[in-house]
Amino acid sequence: MSTASFAGQFKVSTRIYTGFGLILILLIAVVALGYRALTHVAGDVDNYVVYANQGVSVMRVRADALEMRRAVLTFVDNGDTKAAAAVRQMRDKIRADLRDLGASFRSPERRAAAEQMTRMVEEYAGHFDKAEAARRRENDIIENKLTPLAVAVTADMSKISDAAFADGFTENAALSGKAQEQFSSARIRALRFVSSPDDAAKQDFRSFIDAYSRTMDDLIAKLQVPERRKLAIDTKAKAMEYAAGFNALAVEIVESKKLIYQVMAPIGAQFGATADKLAEETSAERARVELDAEAAIDNNIATSITVAIVAILSGLALAVLAARSITQPVTAMTAASMEQLSGTVRSNAD
Repeated sequence: MSTASFAGQFKVSTRIYTGFGLILILLIAVVALGYRALTHVAGDVDNYVVYANQGVSVMRVRADALEMRRAVLTFVDNGDTKAAAAVRQMRDKIRADLRDLGASFRSPERRAAAEQMTRMVEEYAGHFDKAEAARRRENDIIENKLTPLAVAVTADMSKISDAAFADGFTENAALSGKAQEQFSSARIRALRFVSSPDDAAKQDFRSFIDAYSRTMDDLIAKLQVPERRKLAIDTKAKAMEYAAGFNALAVEIVESKKLIYQVMAPIGAQFGATADKLAEETSAERARVELDAEAAIDNNIATSITVAIVAILSGLALAVLAARSITQPVTAMTAASMEQLSGTVRSNAD
């Protein structure tokens, strides 16, 4: 059965509606494919935004951690209370950012990494609290013990020396001057150790204090006036108390430096390495999503062009078929009418 014969079974309006309906179906298919492709691209764009934001957050946390470490070093150098406050402020900020960052991660491994970084920040801040307490004890020892004792010893030694000169005991005056010089040298070594702790300065301090103690023993043995002798004994006791205070100070300083450079520094380095790894992973995911989106767009363009071409060709084919299904019967009827008319004319002519 020919296409015209088959189409001839239906009304003309039915054929026209059917043709337009098929074309409409093709257009709907084009729209559906385009919508599907755009939805996929939109999902890739959303993922890209998520990974981009995660990368920015990781780098912000990394920068804040570096700022916190700088504040720690500033506090160690000069004991600035503003630097200590900055450390705590950065700790709270990093903690909040890591909480939000961990919630945004879809990967369990990355969420675990964010939680690990949070624990490292808490551990780092906990050690800083210990270092800060040690620094407060250092300041207390210096301000409330070492400085007053140093002033008192220096003043007493001056009194002993002046009294020896006044009494005419030049040997005692020389011993007191020698002892005063040794104590001053010990004090200078103590100040040097505070500003730049090292074993050499500590050893020099002890050497000068031991020398001072021996000189004072010689001086005390030579003093005959009870009041002068008592003053020398009390002065030596104050100097020995100063030495004990310095030893306590050295313990606090060494402990503080150990916390900062041997305990906290590795934690900070590990935190930075973890942050760098997260940044690399989010950057790689962002690049992958970007490539997927570009590929999806290219596929969408190719698919849309293909479907559009198919729709155009199919529409043309349907239009031709619909036109033929209409025109062929009309042409046939016209031809038959012409033949009938021609026969009638011949009959009349006969």
